[in-house]
Amino acid sequence: QQWGRQPTPAIVKAAAQAIQYQFTNDYLKLGADAKPVAWVEVVLQRQRLAVNTPLVGDLTTLDDAALTVKNTSGQAIKQVSLRLTAYGLDGQQAAVIPGHPLGKLGAKQTESFPLVSLARALQSKAAQLAKTIERVEVKLEYVEFADHQLWRYGLMHSPFDGFKGRTWIVKGREASTEQQLRAYRKRELALAYRVFGAQRWGSVGDGHISARDPERPDHFWLGRYGVPFNQVTIKDLVLVGPEGTVVEGDGGINAAAHNIHWPVHEARPDIVSAAHTHTAYGTPFSALGVKLQPITQESTAFFEDHEIFADEEVDVLTLDGGHRIAASIGKAKAGILRNHGLLTVGASVAEAVGWFVLMERCAEAHMKAPGAVPITAEGARRAKQSTGLPASGWHAFQWLVRTLVPDPSVVD
Repeated sequence: QQWGRQPTPAIVKAAAQAIQYQFTNDYLKLGADAKPVAWVEVVLQRQRLAVNTPLVGDLTTLDDAALTVKNTSGQAIKQVSLRLTAYGLDGQQAAVIPGHPLGKLGAKQTESFPLVSLARALQSKAAQLAKTIERVEVKLEYVEFADHQLWRYGLMHSPFDGFKGRTWIVKGREASTEQQLRAYRKRELALAYRVFGAQRWGSVGDGHISARDPERPDHFWLGRYGVPFNQVTIKDLVLVGPEGTVVEGDGGINAAAHNIHWPVHEARPDIVSAAHTHTAYGTPFSALGVKLQPITQESTAFFEDHEIFADEEVDVLTLDGGHRIAASIGKAKAGILRNHGLLTVGASVAEAVGWFVLMERCAEAHMKAPGAVPITAEGARRAKQSTGLPASGWHAFQWLVRTLVPDPSVVD
């Protein structure tokens, strides 16, 4: 744990006056080797954050996104409060949630407070301002002890800045190194194939999911051709170069996979993954040549955010066909390939696959309820503020893995 800076004797004195507590040498040392007072230890726990995506989009749905707070004092804490500040790609403040109460904490106890609702609220605020979040600062704002208010004024209105300086700058990275990031994406990709396979998708070799390589962004990983989706492991993944050749891993690929995925990845540097396969409802719905209507909750996620590829190259035997697919999708999160099937993209494998499964559910609703009455455009846009967030696609994938791949270690 890192503090913002070491407190000087003057600052320590001001802090002691502000919080009215009798310090002991066990807590406090003055002089050149001065150390912070051991009051409350806070740790931001996270497994990963997605590259080039609104950071909070993943933070909201991480099961272990939480602040672990340890009360090292002998007094019960009546309230722990923190502040989250989001900054956009321009470095400007995008959204703030100040003074958010977390809960109580007994003497010498440790508690983990989830940040899911907080992070979701942060992202919602940023989305209203059309801001993409690049980093988030998490600050312990004040702690109110049961006996008397200690940090409410000492923190916010005194010269003591030691606790306010305890700030985590969470960069938009899934891992600290490209090697770790690659390993994470490959594992998520193998799980994604398992999710498809568990639903009997790709059972005749139709379909593919890609993951951009972090070190060579013009390369992407695929499952090697011939391995049933429900048996894919990390060892079954191959790295595909711009020319469609396998440059790492053993095995070949479906030529259409390169023809579709490479142009899409090239046109969309903001995405990490694309997902496509032929499904029981997505493919027949694609033959209608129409867009999804907001007739279900899930369908609002795609309202004004998907396009139709109206072309007769259904087998996509050329890169030109893939370029036309990429052009038709534009900046949307999904495309309907007419007479072919669905295609979704995302800033992580999880997001792209989550969107695909949700889009298939939308196609199913349309095929089963052809006369359904859609909600209004205004209602759809309002619902999309939550259903259409990157977090929603990511969150769906987490549930899919938990439900369909109960032992994720099978891909290792």
